[in-house]
Amino acid sequence: MESVNKFQSLVILLMVAIGILLGQIGFVQTYSEYLITPFLMVMLFLVFLQIPLKDILK
Repeated sequence: MESVNKFQSLVILLMVAIGILLGQIGFVQTYSEYLITPFLMVMLFLVFLQIPLKDILK
C-alpha cells in the first residue's frame, strides 16, 4: 500500500489547513477566482485518469 493511500485522511486534513493559511495571503485572495478553475480542472483530470502519483511525470 502506498503511503499516500495509507495516510489519505491526514493528507486531506493537511491540505485543507494549507489552503486556509494560503487564503490569508493578499496575493492569493486577489487572484483566487482566476486560479481555482484551472487547478480544479487539472486535479479532476488526474483523478479520473487514475495514474499513480509516482507515474505522473512519466
